[in-house]
Amino acid sequence: MVAWCCREIGLPVRCVRQARFTNYSHTYRGRAWWSGRILVRIGSAHKFPSAAWTYCGHRVSEMLNREQALVGVTAHELFHLLQWHERTRKPFDRPEGHTVWAQNQLAEKFQANRETLMAEWSKESERADDIVPVSGWQRRATKATENLERWQRKFKLAQTKVRKLRARVHYYHRRQAALPGPIFNQRSASAFLSKELDSFCRKDSKRAAAECQFQK
Repeated sequence: MVAWCCREIGLPVRCVRQARFTNYSHTYRGRAWWSGRILVRIGSAHKFPSAAWTYCGHRVSEMLNREQALVGVTAHELFHLLQWHERTRKPFDRPEGHTVWAQNQLAEKFQANRETLMAEWSKESERADDIVPVSGWQRRATKATENLERWQRKFKLAQTKVRKLRARVHYYHRRQAALPGPIFNQRSASAFLSKELDSFCRKDSKRAAAECQFQK
């Protein structure tokens, strides 16, 4: 029923995090939270039919029975979630014009196709009953197992990468050790720097003399 209402108003079903339904001492009542939760409360059968009334300046149609009220109030609250989803409503705003419209439209559509929709929803309910409920700790245990397997695969890949990189570094160390070259100490390093500095100065003086001749 919730999925049908979502399709009718254009709300993605994934936006509904929780839909809760309870009895009510009066006719009906509902509430929606911007976090994606809705609460629908429906009175007993002798409370219906309920007369049409005005809510926030908008006319709410008559509800003939509990089922029609259930669909109408659910559509009303789901439309609030749609407003938050489309960012046309702030968390504490209460624009009720479109929500009352959705309530009236879907309640009338349900009443016109009551038998077909009830049969369809009953089949969906039977399929849902075949699903074995999973407790919270079982879901967390499954998630922990999946995370462990994922990180074990990453650990194995990291070990392979480290082994290849160690082999490569060892190869370059051997190549460097095999290259011929002088072993510098402090004295030879100073002599080498002095030699390079003298060479640079000679080249610079030759360049300056060439520039002087060109200017003459």
